[in-house]
Amino acid sequence: MKTTLLTLIVLTTTCSALRSQEKYVWIKLNDSRVIINGKFHGLSGDSLIVESGMKRIELPLSDVARMRVINESGILEGALFGGAIGLVTGAALGFLTQSNATEGQSPMSTAVIFTVVGGVVGTVKSAFEKPEPIVDLQGKSVQEKRRIVESLIEDKQENITTQ
Repeated sequence: MKTTLLTLIVLTTTCSALRSQEKYVWIKLNDSRVIINGKFHGLSGDSLIVESGMKRIELPLSDVARMRVINESGILEGALFGGAIGLVTGAALGFLTQSNATEGQSPMSTAVIFTVVGGVVGTVKSAFEKPEPIVDLQGKSVQEKRRIVESLIEDKQENITTQ
């Protein structure tokens, strides 16, 4: 029981840590240059700050034509969430059916099997999720672009025109 609770706490903590990871962005500039996998560092005045190729770059928001936030940890996150759900379900089922268990079968073996199956299901589900949309920023003012970028980074994509 202690092992199950400890494993559950570790999985939950890991999943929370994954949600707070850095954001990566794909950016297309007005002059057709593209930053494929830039690490988002923030907004400063009228500029977007990203790291690309070990260089910190300050891009004027007026030069940004399109942008997408990349969710790189989605598959790992799905596996961990699926595994955590499987662990809890398997442990509960194992302990509830313990009186009917055959010789040598422990509740932990049921928990391990459900953890693996849950992890696989979570991985497969995450692998087939739709990618984040590319947001068209052309024709928008710098203030509008700033609001949209803030919304994208905070995962609040309401009222944003996508392409």
